[in-house]
Amino acid sequence: MNPKKPVITRRDFVRGSAVAAGAGLTGILKPSGNAAPVDEDELWRVFHEPPISARPFVRWWWNGDKVTAKEILRELDVMKTAGIGGFELNPIRFPDDSDPLNVPVLTWLSPEWSAAAKTASGGAPAPALEK
Repeated sequence: MNPKKPVITRRDFVRGSAVAAGAGLTGILKPSGNAAPVDEDELWRVFHEPPISARPFVRWWWNGDKVTAKEILRELDVMKTAGIGGFELNPIRFPDDSDPLNVPVLTWLSPEWSAAAKTASGGAPAPALEK
């Protein structure tokens, strides 16, 4: 064997790698004869109506910490209708507490704020309880 001559050329290595990778992918993508039949109707239903735990979650801003139980439940209904599976609650305080709608500002972690958060968590769907 000539020490200066490579055992395999770079071109042969790349060509062989591509063939091997293609063969491997073909083996992965090709269904085996032992695979269980797929119920396409069930697959379609699960794709269009995924479980709550598989739906997107959103960041829910409580702007100015001005929320009411009625509005919380309304917004939860809107999120559910839109297919949202859950939320991360983000209360933020505005520098100016003036409000033409006269909605009171909730102080973070006060009993009123905690009651509002409890309303939100109680009205939200529970993925762990989903059947």
